[in-house]
Amino acid sequence: MYWLQLGFNTAEHEATKATPFEVIFPFRAGSPLLHKWNILELLPEKYNKATLKRKWAMVKQNLVNSRNSMERRYNQNRQPNPFKVGDLVYYKNHPISHAGKLVAAKLMPRYKGPFKIDSFLTPVTVRLVHPVSGMFITRAHLSLIKPVPHN
Repeated sequence: MYWLQLGFNTAEHEATKATPFEVIFPFRAGSPLLHKWNILELLPEKYNKATLKRKWAMVKQNLVNSRNSMERRYNQNRQPNPFKVGDLVYYKNHPISHAGKLVAAKLMPRYKGPFKIDSFLTPVTVRLVHPVSGMFITRAHLSLIKPVPHN
C-alpha cells in the first residue's frame, strides 16, 4: 500500500499539472527509493509562503481549465430544448407482452398521445395533460416525448 501511495503522490496529474506532493510542499519529492516519508520531517523550518500561494493559484487555474475543457467536450453535441408549454407531443409507450391476453409488445404502438405540455417541472421534465379535458396524464423526461408533426 505504501508504494501505491508513493506512486500517486509523485505522479503528475493531468488536471492540476502538478504532483500532489508539490502542491502541499514547497519543493519536489526526492527519490522514492531513498526513504519513507514522515510529514513532520518533510516540512522545512522556514518555507516561502509566496511560492506555495503561487503553486496553489496555478493548481486552481489548471483545475478550472480542465473543468471547462470537459464541459465543452460534454456539451458539444447538445441540442437546446425544442419544446414549450402548450405544445402537443407523443409520449413513449412501454408495453409488456402477455401471452394469456394475446398481447405482443413488439406489435403495440411505440407512442401514446397526443398530449399537451402543461408545465416544466424541471428543465428536462414536463407535466403532460390530456389536450381536451386537461386531466393530468403523467410526468415525462424530454427523452421520452416527441413533437406531433404539423400538417
